[in-house]
Amino acid sequence: MSFMPGMEAVAELVALLERFGNRLESWTGDDALPSDPFRGGDVLAKALGHPPDLVARRLDTPQGPAMLLYLEGLVDTVPLLQGVVAPLEAGVAPAHFTLPKVAPVFTRSQALEALLAGHAVCGSAAGGWWAVDVAKPPQRSVAEPPNATVVHGPHVGFVEVLAVNLGLLRQYLATPALRAETLRLGGLSENTVALVHLMGVAPAPVLRWLRRRLKILALRGMVDSSRLAQALAGPAWLPLTQYSERPDQVAAALLQGRAAILVDHSPSVLLVPARLTDLLSSPGDYYQMPLTGSITRCARYVGLLIATTLPAVFVAAITVNPAFIPLALYLTTVRTRLSIPFPAVVETLILLGVVDVVQEAGLIMPGALGQTVTIFGTLILGNAAIQAGIVSAPTLITVTLAILAQYLVPDANLSNVLRVLRYALIPVAAVFGFVGVVTAWMALLAVAVRVQSAQVAYLAPLSPWRPGGWRDTVVRWPRQTPGRR
Repeated sequence: MSFMPGMEAVAELVALLERFGNRLESWTGDDALPSDPFRGGDVLAKALGHPPDLVARRLDTPQGPAMLLYLEGLVDTVPLLQGVVAPLEAGVAPAHFTLPKVAPVFTRSQALEALLAGHAVCGSAAGGWWAVDVAKPPQRSVAEPPNATVVHGPHVGFVEVLAVNLGLLRQYLATPALRAETLRLGGLSENTVALVHLMGVAPAPVLRWLRRRLKILALRGMVDSSRLAQALAGPAWLPLTQYSERPDQVAAALLQGRAAILVDHSPSVLLVPARLTDLLSSPGDYYQMPLTGSITRCARYVGLLIATTLPAVFVAAITVNPAFIPLALYLTTVRTRLSIPFPAVVETLILLGVVDVVQEAGLIMPGALGQTVTIFGTLILGNAAIQAGIVSAPTLITVTLAILAQYLVPDANLSNVLRVLRYALIPVAAVFGFVGVVTAWMALLAVAVRVQSAQVAYLAPLSPWRPGGWRDTVVRWPRQTPGRR
């Protein structure tokens, strides 16, 4: 047993050397497929590690024996049997197949890439090797994403197939100005990434910055677009990209001059640049009347302040600055806290921690069980804590309002940042009171003013001030006439 770590390290080193050797052969052009179909099939199977989903089928054709290889689960069996197997057994050359995408294959790297893309690879001594596109990867239906529902508006969402996602975008933007630049990222995963923008609408500095950043990224693998979002430049404590699973929201962002990054096998699209005003807007705002949409947005900004500052203000008022609150309210609060064994700051932190634990447990648990855990943790546990004298009712009300206000923020990453800020402001309020809370907010805004997302100020158009830019930020101004971007 003591030799297991060393053996694992040796196996990993052998795998790395083998992968490096394969790449070296590919660069030098020495990985040509053998003309013998059976030897070629053995070479491809060995390169894939003889996986159980690799189907290697021998066919007898009038020109001689042939080999057919494909990965089960990635191909459509109907065109495979009717468009590949039947013509080969009838003596039809692959170059004369009726299927739309048939290409010759000369090297092992090309054959492996075709197999992993869901193509069927066939080869014979007389006709050589060919790759036939019969791909049908598993995918779900185009349905509305559960985390971005709207009352009015389209009820469709992105899926895990890049071609389908691009097709959904073209339904909303049927214009030749829609541009999609593709590249491959991820050393082991080799995901296809598409940079989508509207020609003449997206600013050139933003596109140059994105192209430069995408080209220099060195990622070992990329399972989801979130890995790409974390690899882009910017401070780790602020979300500088916006996630979206709605084609209508991405199309609207492209019309505003933003760029979208689509990753194959991921339904989440990255929108860049992402300003604070973008993260606090929702697709449902544009399907409401301007008045109700503006009220909803104002409620989100107020909710941002409540979610981060209300517990700190409560702690500061109880411990440092009791003179700033009415005497009757202060006496009522003190009377309810006479039997509480913890200071206000400790009590607030404990209650916030319990609520976060219940929230995370409700997200991880299955649907019905998660609702049960949430109800038990919030209602029954909170009531029992008050009756037992562990927490006071004003503290519970304050924490509950802060948690509810956090749900007004539509972006999940920004909501998590608000949670961290809420914890950070409470100790500052316990030591310095209201002065500490105001000073901390001023320092936070001073830092945020200097932050940029893809060469765009994070707090724009509020800071730096851009006349007319506020029409679609805190409020949604009615557009009676066509306006400028």
